Amino acid sequence: MCPVEPVPPPTSEAKKHVSNLQCLFYVHLCFALVKFMLSPTGGILELLTCFILYISKQTLQFCNLVMYIIFCCFDVVAPFIFIGVQIQNGTFFVNADSLTYGLTGYAIACFLFYIIAITVAFRAYREFKALSLEGAIQAPGAGMMGGGNGGGYYVRQPPPDDDVEQQRGNQGNQPARGGAGGGFAAFSGQGVTIG
Repeated sequence: MCPVEPVPPPTSEAKKHVSNLQCLFYVHLCFALVKFMLSPTGGILELLTCFILYISKQTLQFCNLVMYIIFCCFDVVAPFIFIGVQIQNGTFFVNADSLTYGLTGYAIACFLFYIIAITVAFRAYREFKALSLEGAIQAPGAGMMGGGNGGGYYVRQPPPDDDVEQQRGNQGNQPARGGAGGGFAAFSGQGVTIG
């Protein structure tokens, strides 16, 4: 579907979440195709949401799951409003034609699906975020979210101790001028009493 190199899940918990996201992807794809038949523009947006889920499943990137959760939160509102208006007007499964029954059934199924999708995606988000912060995930290639580090997540390491001592010794009372210091020096003066 997409030329994205899959990242192997490093833990058994991550493997479980990847398989859950894969099932979620196929079910969401079915809902997107039905929605595409009902409304082409809405179907295209649903296919885009499926694509975001696919990318997050392949690369284990938690930021894509955040986008997926946000889109699902938007999508859960429409069926809720559709069903709520029918209940308010007293026409919820009362004297309706088959098209209205079909749309109402689809709206109920979408509402339940989106609630489940948000829950599954959030659990995967927590796992992928934890793996990212631990440095267990290394995404291959230069991705959109990878920055300048070759596309992978990284944890910033503190400089070695000798470099820290050397930096402390050079700071003194004179401000740094340009260069790596950025024009700033640590405060080394005395405070002033106000009032």
